[in-house]
Amino acid sequence: MKNKLHWNYVLRHCLSTLLLAPSVAQGLLYLIRENAYQVVGLVEVYPITLLVSVVFSFPTYLIYGVADYYLKKRSVPNKTIKWILNSIALVGIILTFSFLFRLPQVEIMIGYALTSLFFGVIYRLK
Repeated sequence: MKNKLHWNYVLRHCLSTLLLAPSVAQGLLYLIRENAYQVVGLVEVYPITLLVSVVFSFPTYLIYGVADYYLKKRSVPNKTIKWILNSIALVGIILTFSFLFRLPQVEIMIGYALTSLFFGVIYRLK
């Protein structure tokens, strides 16, 4: 039982990021863009955005879960595990947006990264 995943932390971090990051990204677009009126409203595209987020974040969170299991099995301190898991999530977000989507909208990537970092820091790893 000692080597099981930190399920509570992993699931809360993943779900919170996936559910709230689109709103944070949309907010950043409205704040930063001069032509914010041209940005599609989040309510209209939220279900699609959520589905795309889940699909494209799956590889990152799979690596995240494997890393958590491995680090816990190796008796790595929780503070170090938390730092590594947050780093994996951030790198995954950056790689996904940079290479897969090739989006010129850095605000969306920043919205996801800030949301992930926020929840990764505030949630306790038990």
